[in-house]
Amino acid sequence: MKPDILRQYVDLRNSLEAERTKLQARLKELDAALQQAGLSPAPNAQRKAGKPARAKASRTAVRTAPAKPGRKKGKLSAAGRAAIVAAQKARWAKARAAQGSKPAAQAPKGVAKPKRRTMTPAALKALAAARKVRLAKLAAAKAAQ
Repeated sequence: MKPDILRQYVDLRNSLEAERTKLQARLKELDAALQQAGLSPAPNAQRKAGKPARAKASRTAVRTAPAKPGRKKGKLSAAGRAAIVAAQKARWAKARAAQGSKPAAQAPKGVAKPKRRTMTPAALKALAAARKVRLAKLAAAKAAQ
């Protein structure tokens, strides 16, 4: 590198650092003014370089709201869980009964499902013939291109 370029780099760096210190001092003044007005998010907020300060008061107020005094968040016991499960099963059974269908567990044994409908051999032959005609038309169109 040439000495001119290095000297320009050093001068530029020094001027940028001087501007940085001026801006930091101005920022401290603004923070102090905001604190006096009661608008500062935190009294001694440390910011990362290049990131603006955000108001944290509204977010933290929601997260750190104290719980009601004397009230703990309870855990569900096994008996309580079983009671809820039984009640839900009863509600579903009642809903199924209202629809007129029986639950699978209460279906009578030995009753076969209705047989699936199948195509007759004549219908299968007709479909195969139609498929051959369709494919022949496609092949002819492709050959004509």
